[in-house]
Amino acid sequence: MKKTTLWLAMVGALGLAGCGGGGGDSGGGGTTPPEPQPRALPEAGVYLPVLMDAQGQLINRPVNDSYRAVGFVYPASTEGTGWAMNIAEKRSATVSTYTFPQGFSSLNKGEGYPLTLSLLVNKSQPSDFDSATQKSNTNVDGLVKVASVPGAAGSSQSLWVLDYRSVKAKIDSALTIQNWGGQVALQPMVTAPINADSWYNLGESALFQDFKTERSNNGSGVKLTIQFIEGCTVSGETEANIPGLNKLTLTGWTECSFNTLTGPADIKDGKIYEGLWEKRMRDFADRNASVTAYLTMKPGNSNGQKDTLMLGIPEISIVTPFVVEVQPL
Repeated sequence: MKKTTLWLAMVGALGLAGCGGGGGDSGGGGTTPPEPQPRALPEAGVYLPVLMDAQGQLINRPVNDSYRAVGFVYPASTEGTGWAMNIAEKRSATVSTYTFPQGFSSLNKGEGYPLTLSLLVNKSQPSDFDSATQKSNTNVDGLVKVASVPGAAGSSQSLWVLDYRSVKAKIDSALTIQNWGGQVALQPMVTAPINADSWYNLGESALFQDFKTERSNNGSGVKLTIQFIEGCTVSGETEANIPGLNKLTLTGWTECSFNTLTGPADIKDGKIYEGLWEKRMRDFADRNASVTAYLTMKPGNSNGQKDTLMLGIPEISIVTPFVVEVQPL
């Protein structure tokens, strides 16, 4: 299901994005299968997704201007628990790759608490993308597990590991990120209260102008305002300003048309996924939605890394999850 030049066909076919397959095993030998139980999952929070090679070793790459990674595990809802990651690698001055692993563990007992893993890979030059989905209805498949992961100098650490090896989304016959074997380990990320500032997209964006954070009206939270390229805004306020996930509700979507990224020429930096995000935002505008989001900040460090504001919107999950990083100038 590669999409190269047929951008309009790609946008129109979002409902057909599940390309993978899978299923459970009903057991055998005349024995009664065990009663399904809800799946054990990572705690809600902010994580650094660390890719693993084909031998199950961590690929410990520093986060910098050439490589970025962030992941959210969202608080559980009555339907289940979802997570989303954004991993970007700049291979050269003109070529970047964007990888979006995501998943959802359902609480539907009648279906055996099914797990859905999805993956979108997007290459900037030439602009190309692929996506796939794998669904499993057994919670003993090892796709989400705590594992002892080998580290440096023979050490090991216990981390949650998500296994995307069966999710066949590839470009150029390979997973997008170099040396990735298909598994992701989640390391808890250090976060801090959110600074009041103006924040800008990393690289060119055809969708966002800037993000602004300031003290909320109640004085204890943060007000976020997102300015879009087309000149409109959406905003929302958190109740508090703490490390970790800060929940807010974004409103004002009807101010925007969300109809600016209609063809390949409208995309910048090869970010096809921004067009997929905009299509979902157009749905928010059509129904005047109030949309739950989660906001956090990773503090800068002495190595020259700036503070990074990170935003996730769980409702944007079809094909490409919404996880964005922005920094001050």
